[in-house]
Amino acid sequence: MQNYEILEKIYESKSTLIHKVRNIRDNNIYAMKEFIGFYNQALSEIQIMKQCQIPFVIKLKEVFRLDDNVVIIMEYADQGNLKQFINEHLGSFISERVICKILIQIVFVLIYLRENKICYKGLNPENILIHQEQVRICDFGIDNLIQHQKPSYRPPELLFHNKFSYKSMMYQFGLVLYELTTQRQLFKFEVIEQIKAVIFNGGAIVKIPQIYSKQLRFIIATCLDLQETDRLDIRQLVHNENFKILLKQKHFTFTYEQQDTFEFWSNNKQQKQKRKSVCTDNFDFDSKDQTQKDQQIIQEDKPNINKTINLGPKTNSKQPIPKLNLKKPNDDTLTLRPISQQTKGTQSYTIIKSNTFSRQNFISSTHRKLVSPIPKPQWIDFMQKPQYLDAPIKPQTIINNLIKLKMEQCVETIGIEETRQTLNRLRQGGSVNEFLSKYQDSKHLCVARHMQDIISFTQL
Repeated sequence: MQNYEILEKIYESKSTLIHKVRNIRDNNIYAMKEFIGFYNQALSEIQIMKQCQIPFVIKLKEVFRLDDNVVIIMEYADQGNLKQFINEHLGSFISERVICKILIQIVFVLIYLRENKICYKGLNPENILIHQEQVRICDFGIDNLIQHQKPSYRPPELLFHNKFSYKSMMYQFGLVLYELTTQRQLFKFEVIEQIKAVIFNGGAIVKIPQIYSKQLRFIIATCLDLQETDRLDIRQLVHNENFKILLKQKHFTFTYEQQDTFEFWSNNKQQKQKRKSVCTDNFDFDSKDQTQKDQQIIQEDKPNINKTINLGPKTNSKQPIPKLNLKKPNDDTLTLRPISQQTKGTQSYTIIKSNTFSRQNFISSTHRKLVSPIPKPQWIDFMQKPQYLDAPIKPQTIINNLIKLKMEQCVETIGIEETRQTLNRLRQGGSVNEFLSKYQDSKHLCVARHMQDIISFTQL
């Protein structure tokens, strides 16, 4: 600490204190971050910063102890953060060239984190610094989401299921790009209950100005998909044609090493040997079991790696249905591999699992004159359409569902007894101000609005 002179305070919270300092020896400017009592958070952030010695990540210079606290000296961003940059451009559109430049640099960091199995939870404009017209990602602490992350930047799966994955980072990435293109947050409020209610009712409307290219608008809309399974992973994004088009526009000049890295990630084609697909209920390319199966299939690559059964020539003669042993196995899925090149002229299939399925589906396939058995994921296509799918949607049903949802939110906040009493007073002509006189926070203001909606809906 004797080698550094404190110039000004940049940021302060319960766990960290950040100052702008000057090194007395080399006269350079750095940022000094002091962890107040959070020793595990400090070790986690130091470990990740040492591992992420790549462009567009804040550089770590020195680590030492000050009393009982851990202090790190890191690179100082001379142009503030992305949030300040957005506020400076309020009322005017940020050019797509600048946005794509920021996008590509963040993608460079995200793909590195994904390949090194680092799940970064603090991606928001305040943690994206700008130094010499380049982004610098910072704040890799283990609790960056709890203390520094605003509720409006939490992905849906974290709000509802307390789950965070690599695709959750893509949702936060989409929120950053949305704020860059519109100069406003997707959710204007910071109350978790309000955000949950909006997401539960279908999510906020994503409107991106038409002045931006369809490739950029596609990337933002795909990253902001509420369903985690439908969201693009960072690996899928760099292989997407829309991203490749933006990358070819030369919005940013890379070094030779960075350019080679990006070309490897974006043009890395899959192996020439085609992946032999397997029809199963739960199929995950990233699972260890599936990866081992795929590697075994590719390495062996033999025509008869499993026992094949010749079904014989097709016949139109009606044959009696054989009696089946209907003992239910642990897994009644019939899995078929596609016909290989050598057996394409005959009806040969590679049986992976037991050739057993329920009597109802056997009768359905026989009645529809299907030659081969039906894989389990395709059963619904051959079954009779349920009658409830043809039932008309009644407006009263939608109103009842809204009333039920708002009642649940009111009961969860203030309890069932107070909810009933307040609603009875409102039905008798009372005012919401009597309820708000007891509580003056934003949470109960949201409850009061729900109660007004309940009274209005019940009168329809």
